[in-house]
Amino acid sequence: VLAAIWDSMVSSPDRQSCAGSLDRGPGVYPLRVLLEHTTSQRGKNKYSLRADTTSGPPPKIYGLGDMSIASNVEAGGATDFYLTRVEERNAGAVLVVELWDPGDISGGNGSDNVQIYDGFGSTPDCIWSATNGNTGSGPCVIVTGGKVFNGHLITIRISVPDDYTCSGDSCWYQIRYNYPSGQITDSTTWAARIEGNPVSLVE
Repeated sequence: VLAAIWDSMVSSPDRQSCAGSLDRGPGVYPLRVLLEHTTSQRGKNKYSLRADTTSGPPPKIYGLGDMSIASNVEAGGATDFYLTRVEERNAGAVLVVELWDPGDISGGNGSDNVQIYDGFGSTPDCIWSATNGNTGSGPCVIVTGGKVFNGHLITIRISVPDDYTCSGDSCWYQIRYNYPSGQITDSTTWAARIEGNPVSLVE
């Protein structure tokens, strides 16, 4: 059973909400959220989701393609998000992460950054490039202060170790937005995919 509650960011009395349920057996059920508004508030389609079940394995909620989350944090704070789940079968593959507009920070400087870490709390090495021409490699901590990536896309490539193992929550890679100096009042958008897995067509 999938229950969804949507609440727009516009102020009352325009605020709307709805709830529904879906019980059609196993499968993948895409959900699209639209905000019907005639002003600039159309871009603020914030919402929340909750998945429950009375029998069988617990359902999973995940983004198809890309995902956006509001990251409103005061200066001196940090925000952690679950980025993507990397299974043991992905050992030896490459995790590709795309971040859109990751440094729209007011008043920030070179100490503001985004950091990717695995389910064991370690920061892996990565190679990255941005549409503004910046590139880098090494431990996956990318300085974002000064709005250097404002309106730009960063593509990050992380090699998953050949001997990679995980279970439960340790399979989740996470991302941390660090703001020791600046303040962010914007959304962050990312996409993640695995490259390099062989496909067996004939066994």
